[in-house]
Amino acid sequence: MNAPALDLFLWGDVMTGRGIDQLLPPPARPTLYEGYVTDARDYVRLAEVANGPIARPVALDYICDEALAEIDRRSPRLRIVNLETAVTTAEDAWPGKGIHYRMHPANVGCLTAAHIDACVLANNHVLDWGGNWGYAIGRDERAFAQALVEAGTDLVHGHSSHHARGFEVYRERLVLYGCGDFINDYEGIGGHESYRGDLAGAYFVRLVEGRLRELTLVPFRSRRLSLRRAAAADAQWLLDTLNRECRPFGARLALAADGSLGLADVG
Repeated sequence: MNAPALDLFLWGDVMTGRGIDQLLPPPARPTLYEGYVTDARDYVRLAEVANGPIARPVALDYICDEALAEIDRRSPRLRIVNLETAVTTAEDAWPGKGIHYRMHPANVGCLTAAHIDACVLANNHVLDWGGNWGYAIGRDERAFAQALVEAGTDLVHGHSSHHARGFEVYRERLVLYGCGDFINDYEGIGGHESYRGDLAGAYFVRLVEGRLRELTLVPFRSRRLSLRRAAAADAQWLLDTLNRECRPFGARLALAADGSLGLADVG
């Protein structure tokens, strides 16, 4: 008798604060304490300068846009994201911290529109407002990830890298070292164009008894702070970049006819 498959949908960093929050009704207060930006609405203006005006307020499903249809089409059993944003109206920003992300609680519908099942909160922004904490990782991340697998972990979902990083299949288990950002307000910000912060990957994973059986990455691109399916050239860029990053791990992606990227040679 064949074991049942478990289909998962994984996002990287979901940063719905700052400029993203300012698009939604109602936004939190726009006050920021950054070195160059003191008003969160400036991040919306940067995106508008780059790609055109955005009529505000937007609907709660505007941010994810075409990604929602893709997720629903694939019908994953579980939908998991890294919510790298405080959800609060608190006004006490973490003292001395350079970047603060905050989303008004009333705007949580931009997540529920995607029927998210779980939000990972183990990141360095979830307590930007109303709390203080810090963490450090002192171990080699690859050794740590492999140790988790050896201890019985079926999948390691790495995030917080802000750009897509490599992954490997270790003892038939998937280790994602960094899924990159899925939602952010970086559109129009100059200086790091080579990292292609406008590109986002939706990771669809199939496990059978914990073992990886399928991995598909669907590329999206942010335009006017809304996710749209990436063009062929963008998908090719992501394919080449990830294959370069995955080469040391022995993993390789291939481009499918529908523009998605699939893991080659899965057992």
